[in-house]
Amino acid sequence: MKKHLAFILTRMLCVALLLLTRHAGAQDTITGPWLWMIAPTQANQGGAASTDKDSLKTASQGAVTETWIANNGATEGDSLGNYA
Repeated sequence: MKKHLAFILTRMLCVALLLLTRHAGAQDTITGPWLWMIAPTQANQGGAASTDKDSLKTASQGAVTETWIANNGATEGDSLGNYA
């Protein structure tokens, strides 16, 4: 009887751990279609040098930010300076 109870409790623990790990790792999937926005940058400021810079904010003088676009999106044809 004790072995049977231990077996059942062990199984219940395994199921609980499985459910917890599945829930903890769940994230919303980002799906397309994609719309790319580009902005001019200073010379030699592309790649890794621009990772922590908000080029949209700089190019639009604060009117558009990367955070705003991430939260609200962009529409094809929107302009930013001379870029559309």
